[in-house]
Amino acid sequence: MKKVFSILPAVLLFALTVSCGQTRPDLPPNPAGFVYRNIADLTPQSFSNYSLELKPYEVKIIKISNFSDPTKVDQSKGWWKDAVVYQLYVRSYYDSDGNGVGDFNGLVEKLDYITNLGATAIWTLPVFKSLHDGGIGRALGYEAIDYYATDPDYGTIDDFKKYMAKAHSIGVKVIMDMVINHGATNSEWFKASEKKDPKYKDWYIWSKTIPAGKWQMPWGGGSPDKVWHYDKIRQEYFYATWGGEFNFSNPEVRKEFLKIASHWLDMGVDGYRLDAIRYLIEEGPHPLQADTASTLAYMKEYQANIKKTKPDAMSVGEVWESDSIVAKYYMGGGGFDQCFSFGLMYAVRDALKSGSKYGILNIFNKRPKDIPQIYFANFLENHDVPRLVEAIGKGDDRLKAAAALLMTFPGTPYVYHGTEYALQGQYNPMKWDESKANGFTTGKPWISVYTSGGKGNNVEAQIKDPDSLWNTYKKLIALRKSETSLKRGDLVLVTTGNSHILAFLRYGLDDTIIVVANLGDENETVDLNFKNTGLAADKTYFLYNLK
Repeated sequence: MKKVFSILPAVLLFALTVSCGQTRPDLPPNPAGFVYRNIADLTPQSFSNYSLELKPYEVKIIKISNFSDPTKVDQSKGWWKDAVVYQLYVRSYYDSDGNGVGDFNGLVEKLDYITNLGATAIWTLPVFKSLHDGGIGRALGYEAIDYYATDPDYGTIDDFKKYMAKAHSIGVKVIMDMVINHGATNSEWFKASEKKDPKYKDWYIWSKTIPAGKWQMPWGGGSPDKVWHYDKIRQEYFYATWGGEFNFSNPEVRKEFLKIASHWLDMGVDGYRLDAIRYLIEEGPHPLQADTASTLAYMKEYQANIKKTKPDAMSVGEVWESDSIVAKYYMGGGGFDQCFSFGLMYAVRDALKSGSKYGILNIFNKRPKDIPQIYFANFLENHDVPRLVEAIGKGDDRLKAAAALLMTFPGTPYVYHGTEYALQGQYNPMKWDESKANGFTTGKPWISVYTSGGKGNNVEAQIKDPDSLWNTYKKLIALRKSETSLKRGDLVLVTTGNSHILAFLRYGLDDTIIVVANLGDENETVDLNFKNTGLAADKTYFLYNLK
């Protein structure tokens, strides 16, 4: 039995081989300069027991140079399929004028940071003029007052256009957070509806009494009075889980939000992240408050409008549910271009805490087979969940393993600002250096700066450290962008017989990549069994480990 063993401590580790017979030369560098070193062949004798040794949280990336399957590679158009998206909260990114609040001009100043990391698109949290009441939740901007104006805290429409123009000039796509389920109750639309203005009186969901039935929070729990709120001006109840929810049974509301989408696309925006979209149209009390046929129908109409307005624009849906529900929004290719996989995000976190791969296996095994694998977009953290480092604990090896999985799974990876250096605090400002306020502002930050993380927990320090988490992200992003199999290839699981070892193939046009990850905190020896992967048991395959 041939053995491959690791001699390097980092996560992307690079193996040497003990092998009989002639040694092949290493592969030439790939388009991004990555080198794969010759390791033991996969032969008929080792087909069901190819042996590897892995250190705790080690991830091996291995190329098979003489096997490919173009039929399992998505070759359709769509820039988002090749993208690495950087999610950021403008308020906490960089303050250009010293008032303690991040802004568009600050984003422009720090755009080169994002391209240096390797990201090719930016998703900003909502930038519309929105309701702020001093609380952190509403500071995120998810209750819009005016869908045609930007938040004055961030700058003017011209400032936004300047950001967009600079992003496009350096090859970065611009994705906006589009919140159409609900808006602010202090908007002109809502105030007109309260007064039963003929144009707006039916733009929201009103009832003279709390309707009968099992009304609750649409994701479960709560009582009717949690979603039906009495309005003293109109003297009726309006339905809402946030702000005031729009009445998409009204044709005028439907038209208006198609118009808003076209407006920003015409301005130059490249795509939308659709917030809380599964709750858009209620058809009655529970279970008709989420994922209704009416919601799906309007989302298909909305997507068609996006493509009509700007054919190369994209959409990604927030459907916070299991992948079986997420899959409904594909709609035979007429729905969203992507939807986030919350299930895989939680499974990765659980795997790196427990050391067990079975949650991840369960996600991949249960996904509908008629949905493209790259439809499911991946992330490790966002503004709605605790930071990864807070969820699984400190330790660069585990965080690097998480990064390696994110960048080698099928589906576009999304990186929330600060993930790349283990920033703590969901809304915390970026920590650019070790100066006052960590270089975020020359004034007083809008939110208390989270000081945990240690002296080296900032951008400047981590860029200088070649073994840092930040540089691991940079290398992994570059690797993903340079390998068609990692961007476009389907995944098939490889049997390991070890609960701590996750292994899978990613098919390519000219070659194939094997990823083997030790999710546990102990050294492991594993025998890979390539049955049911598409490889032939009677052939010899040439393997090379990433240097």
